[in-house]
Amino acid sequence: MKSVHILAATISLMMASPASAALLGKEFTADYYVPNAATPYDQGSFTPSPFVVGAGVETVGNIENVTFLSTNFGDQNLRIDFSTLLNSPRLNDATFSGPIFTSTTLLGITGFTLNASTNLTGFDADRVLITNYGIGLNLEGLSYVTGSVVAVDFAFGREASAIPEPATWALMIIGFGALGSTVRASRRKDRLAKP
Repeated sequence: MKSVHILAATISLMMASPASAALLGKEFTADYYVPNAATPYDQGSFTPSPFVVGAGVETVGNIENVTFLSTNFGDQNLRIDFSTLLNSPRLNDATFSGPIFTSTTLLGITGFTLNASTNLTGFDADRVLITNYGIGLNLEGLSYVTGSVVAVDFAFGREASAIPEPATWALMIIGFGALGSTVRASRRKDRLAKP
């Protein structure tokens, strides 16, 4: 009977814990846009694109072969480290100038804050654009140097991380099956033991 209790507790823990990460494993494409958020810039690109969020830098933006944006997504954040061959360049004055990351699946982002590591002068929360499937950073008119950082922490709704993945469902079904088998075997053993 002890094994039945252990198995039941294991299944309860599996069901109570979130099954999937918020951004880990999501696929994104990346583009640089100027002069607005609908026009990709022909002298800017990200490699690789598309990419899947995992450990370390996922993609690097190359703007005019002089500015590079090392992009690192975490489970619930995004960090971009700037490096440049120029001395304190300034980005275009336009409606929009910056990267947009577009996901193939619903993001579920319900809010965000700038991380304390953000040190790009003039970059504030009004420059972060969040949609159901995208994250944009408007760098329009800002000057930067090698070592400039933009980092954003995201908040997610329950639906983004509370839905079990197929692998978790499989484990739960196996667990319930094992629990049923254990209970049946225990009852059969009890019946055989009675005179």
